[in-house]
Amino acid sequence: GVIEGEILDIWVNHYEYATASDKFEPGGRLYHKPTTVAYKIRVDKVLAGVFHVGDEITVEDYNYVFDSIVSIKKGSSYVIPIGKVDGKFCEPDEIVEGDTCLESCYYTIYQFHPQIERVDGGYIVPSDWETLITDECTEIIMDIEGEEIPYPGSLYYVPDSVFNDRITHIIQS
Repeated sequence: GVIEGEILDIWVNHYEYATASDKFEPGGRLYHKPTTVAYKIRVDKVLAGVFHVGDEITVEDYNYVFDSIVSIKKGSSYVIPIGKVDGKFCEPDEIVEGDTCLESCYYTIYQFHPQIERVDGGYIVPSDWETLITDECTEIIMDIEGEEIPYPGSLYYVPDSVFNDRITHIIQS
């Protein structure tokens, strides 16, 4: 699905579990301590999928974009493509003790990528979303001294009218 919604909260989950493994000894165990970042999102608009306006959903990712410029922020609104899994850790070996399930079965599809941010009159869109960017859009120039921007692309301001027209076309195709 694809939703637009406000980030109500962000937190980190720490999990611990062990899998059966003969790697170091017969009948042995490997211990895992994964960390995830979770977002509680209030759905303000449903662009695709089974969500409803007003739903509060939790999305959980293994990765977090640390850069302060493009990371997801509490209180801001984003257009986020969301995927669904069975909510279990993806382990090739059987989990023999500890946590077996994630908090949420939903995740953001582009975890390593800046999300599309809602701003007054439009959206901030990463340049990879070429089909959303037209001649009517403005490239955002970031002049930040001493701070390296990890996201290699550009960001564009896409007015509401262009965004709504283009995103509908993308989702329908």
